[in-house]
Formats: sequence, structure tokens, C-alpha cells
Amino acid sequence: MKRIIIVLFSVLTVIPMLAQYTGEESEGFYRIKNNGAAKRYITIVNDKVDNNFKKFTVNDYKTWRAVNALTTVKDPTNDPGSILYISGNTSDLSLKGQGMDTSVLLGSNYKLMKNGSQLCSEYKGTMVFMTDNYDADTNKNATVGIGLSSIAKEAGTYASWEFVKIDNEKEYFGITPEIELDNKYYTTLFTSFAYQLSDGMKAYYVNEHEYRTDKITEPLAVLTEVPTNQIPAGTPVIIECISNKPSDNKLIPLKSSSSTIKNNELIGIYFCYIKYSFDDVNRGESETDAAKELKNVIEYDAQEMRVLGTVDGKLALTVANDKQIVVTNKGKYLPANKAYLPIKYSESSITQKGIKLVDKKTFDDAITAAAAIRNINNNEVQTTSGVFTLTGTRIKSDNSTEGLANGIYIINGKKVIIK
Repeated sequence: MKRIIIVLFSVLTVIPMLAQYTGEESEGFYRIKNNGAAKRYITIVNDKVDNNFKKFTVNDYKTWRAVNALTTVKDPTNDPGSILYISGNTSDLSLKGQGMDTSVLLGSNYKLMKNGSQLCSEYKGTMVFMTDNYDADTNKNATVGIGLSSIAKEAGTYASWEFVKIDNEKEYFGITPEIELDNKYYTTLFTSFAYQLSDGMKAYYVNEHEYRTDKITEPLAVLTEVPTNQIPAGTPVIIECISNKPSDNKLIPLKSSSSTIKNNELIGIYFCYIKYSFDDVNRGESETDAAKELKNVIEYDAQEMRVLGTVDGKLALTVANDKQIVVTNKGKYLPANKAYLPIKYSESSITQKGIKLVDKKTFDDAITAAAAIRNINNNEVQTTSGVFTLTGTRIKSDNSTEGLANGIYIINGKKVIIK
């Protein structure tokens, strides 16, 4: 049996609700739901494979490239890979998602077609059909398969598909936060489509950070809010959610976005797909072939990556713990559709405790204070007692902070913030 990949690049406007996909006039964002007893949805999990798996022949005919790109899941609510932008007519469909397009992977000889409720393709007179795994266990993820009409007949309703329009109500895309801090909820997100935040949600990016001890007293990064509620396609961000429920954190997929983001230091990834053998060995593949590895991942490197976390009760970019990444017996990988901050190897030891996320003013004040400390040291105005301004003026002869106005001072050669 054959597997297919169907993927989406940067697509981006909210399109009126239509009951079912009927052609170009219906183009928009959908999920594809299987009509089998499990009622699972397609999600894109991969866009490339090991060279050994780029294509193969099933029986005596050629069919779609075997890429194990798709799986089906019961609950796609917070899965960006389940959001597909569908266009074209029913005899030549284009499905886009996770940075790719069907036409790239199917090749010029194949067209994806919608024949009633079936998804199929024809090559040299041979029809092949997409099916979900014939397993009614709703909690089980299943690999999407490709087979001849006899396979489709055997699969029954598992070879039948429904295009469900994203409507932001019953069929919506919502996100689950990773971190709760001071009654606020945060996560990172990276999607190939633009989207609009629900009221009350905010998105941020990192456009500057400093770790050098000659420049700053502790590692800090500037957390900058995206100026509108629209996030461009392919933009890694940190999202402030409304609650820990996806239904409260809805994101509306858009065909285009009015906002632009420059100098974003965050990096996003689409995939974390690891498959060490086929789901079913006895479908014509040899056990040798079935044992080969198939994966599309970004390995986690604690020396060169920082992920969203907390430091001293503050939002920060930190070394990941095992709950924040995908851990297998062959490696540790970054989760799909998340973001991280790449760092230089020289930053690794200095940022082991994390890089606190602050606003621009706090960041600039910290740089100024560190410079003031260096000036005091260079000018030998250090003293065992006394309070100094950042310019080095001594305003108290003892170390007491009583009576000091709010601001930043130097006491015993160290920066002290009075609030």
C-alpha cells in the first residue's frame, strides 16, 4: 500500500462558509475528515523522506510517491498541520499546508481529484485512492494509505472523505499554552498560514538580546509585541493566550496579513516526524525495508538553542527540559510548529540559567546601568559605603535606600533598582 504527502505553504482572508468543496468558487481553509467509524482528520506530519523512500512500486503499477506524509487524528483542534488551503477544481485539486503543495510532491503525471466523497488520482489508466487505516479505535493515529479501487472498496467508508470548512465556531483552530505565569498563559507557534488573534490574545517576537558580561549584568532579550492582531505566514512568535483552553484561544486562518515583522530572532519549525518502521509490515514491504528509519526532525541542541520557559518567576528563553521536547531512544527533537531562539556556542554557558524576556526600556536601562558600573570601576570611585547615581555622583554616604526616589542606583558597585 502506498502513502502520500499533501502539504501547504504560506497561504493566507477569511472566506465565506460553504457546505462542501465544489470547485474553485469554494476555495479556502478546510480540514479533511474521514467518514469511517473513527471519524479522524488528516494532518500533515512530513514533507521529505530518506532517499530510500522517495518513491517505490506497488505490485506492477506506478503510483504516488511513498512519503508517509499524512496521518489521521481524532482531535485536530490545535494542530496547524490539519489546516489545509484547498483550491482548484474537483478534477485538479491543490492542497497546501506546512510549507508545501501537493503539486510539488505528486509530480506532473499526477493530479489529485475529488470524485464524490473519494480522493483519487489516475496514471496511465490506473486509479488509486486515499484511505484511512481501517481501524475504528478513535484514539489511535493512523497512516493515510493509497491503493487500487479494490482497496477502496474493501475500505468502505474509510475511503470516503468530507471537506469541513474552518468556521471559527464548531470547526475552529485553537492553541494550548505551554506555560502559566502570573495568571497568564504562553506558548510559541509557527504556521505556514497567516492568522488573526482572538480578542484578548497578544503575539510577541524577539528582536534583540544581549549576553556579554562586558555589556550587561545578566542575559536579557527584548520581547516586542506584534503591532496588529494579524500574524504573517511563516512567522515564529510567542503568543499570550486567554486561558489554558484551546476554545478560548482561537486563531482565524487568513489568506493574507496586513502586518510585517522585521528582525525576528526566533526560528520556527514545521515538522517533528519520527517513524522507525511502517505501521503494517505485512502490506507487501519486506521486513528489511520496514525497519528503515524515516524522519523529518530538528535535533535539540542545548548548546545552541533556547526554548520558552521561566527564570525567577519571569518569562524567559531557557534550556529545555524533557517535557518540552520530543524524547526518543535515538535522540531529542524540537516539537512541530514551535519556535526557539538560536544562540552562539559562546553564549551557551552564560545563558544556562536562561535569558529573561523584558521590554525595550528595561533592556536599555540594564545596558546603561552596566556601562555606569564599568565607568565607576574605571574611575576608581568604588567605596565600601554610599549610594551613587548612574553617572557616578555620590548622593548618600551610607548604603541605606531609605528616602531614595524610584530609579536605578549603584550601591557597593552593583546596580540596584528602587521601585
